[in-house]
Amino acid sequence: MAVQAPGRWDAALIGAGLSSLSLAWRLAEDPGTSILLIDGRRGDEDRTFAWWSRTAGPFDALAWRTWETLDVRVGGADIPLALGSWRYRALRARDLRRVVLARLAQRPNARVLRGRAEAVEDGPDGVTVVVDGQAHRARFAFDSRFDLGTPPPTPGRVSLVQSFQGWWVEADDPAFDPARATLMDFDVPQGQGVGFTYLLPETPTRALAMAVRMGPDVDPPPLAPWLDARVGPGRWRVTATEGGATPMTDAPFRRRLCDHVLSIGITGGRLRASTGYAFGRIQRDSDRIADSLARRGHPFDLPADPWRVRMADAVFLRLLADQPQRMGPVFARLFTEVPTDVVLRFLDEGGGWMDLLRVMWAVPNRPFLAAAARVVRARLLSR
Repeated sequence: MAVQAPGRWDAALIGAGLSSLSLAWRLAEDPGTSILLIDGRRGDEDRTFAWWSRTAGPFDALAWRTWETLDVRVGGADIPLALGSWRYRALRARDLRRVVLARLAQRPNARVLRGRAEAVEDGPDGVTVVVDGQAHRARFAFDSRFDLGTPPPTPGRVSLVQSFQGWWVEADDPAFDPARATLMDFDVPQGQGVGFTYLLPETPTRALAMAVRMGPDVDPPPLAPWLDARVGPGRWRVTATEGGATPMTDAPFRRRLCDHVLSIGITGGRLRASTGYAFGRIQRDSDRIADSLARRGHPFDLPADPWRVRMADAVFLRLLADQPQRMGPVFARLFTEVPTDVVLRFLDEGGGWMDLLRVMWAVPNRPFLAAAARVVRARLLSR
C-alpha cells in the first residue's frame, strides 16, 4: 500500500530526460507553479542532443559547438551545405540536466525526487503518482517514459527503428575541422535498412562519431573502419560511448492518456517520424504546454501536427521500408537540387506546402508516388 506524501503539486514530471527537463524549465518561469520532477535514471549516462534553429533558444549557451557549414557524402561525392541563417548546435545531456536542476533547486516549491514511478492513477480532481511505495498527488502529470513498443504496431502503418552507436574519439594528430560537421555520410556498409555516419568535431583532435541505422531493429554500421579511413588506422582511440534506439513510425501517439495525464517527448510523438529529430519539436511543445496551462488551466490545448507533415512522414517511411537502397540518392538529390533553407525547414518541422512541393518535385517522382499510393491503400484497407 502506498504511503501518501503531504500536499499536492501543480505538475508531476515523470522522467528526467530531454522532454521533462525542457518542460520543467518552462514551468519554472512561473514562480507560482509547484513542480515535482521524478528522476528514475539508474545511472548518470550521458548523450548528445543536436538541433537546427534560426532563432535564439533557451539552451543555446549550453551548446559545446555551433556549426554554420555541414557536409553530406553520397557515392564518394561531398555536398557542402552553407546554412545561411540557420545554425546546427549540439549539447550534452549532463549540461542540460545541470542547469535545469540548478534552477529547480532555487525554487522552494520545486523538488527533484530520485525513484521509479510504479503507478499513475487518475482521479476526479488530479492524479496520483506512486514512487517507490510513496504516493504523490498532482493536478497534472506529464509522462515521458517510452519503449520501442510505443505505439504498438498498427495495421496500415510502418514501424521501424532508428538505432545509434556513438564514440567520442581522440585523434593522435589534427584530423577534424571544428568549423564543419558531417551531417550524413552514406558511404558505409548498408545491410538492412539505411545506414550512415555523422561527425560532430569539438576540436581538431576530438569529435563525436555516430553510426545510425534506419530500418529493422538491427545494429548500426561499424564505426571502426570508417574512422580508420578518415583518421588513419591506430591513430585514434575511444574515450567515451553513447547510443540508443528510437521508434520511426507513422502510427498515432496518444497525447492525453487520461483526464490529468499528458504524454510528452518521444512517447508523445514529438520525435519527427521520418528524420528522428526531436530537440526543436520538444522545445516548441514545451512552450505550447506552458501556454495552455496559463491560458486554459490545463495542458491539453495543443495543436495536432499538420496533415502535410504526417503524410510526408508516412510516404518517407513507406519508401524507407520498401526500397531502402533509394534513400542515399534521394538525399543527394534533396541537398543538391533544393535550397538549403527549404531542406532544413522540411527536416525540422515540415515547412509549408510550397516547401513540401519543392522537395517532392526534386526527388525521384515514381518511387515516391508509388509509396504514396501504398500509404493511401493501406490506410483504406485498415479501416
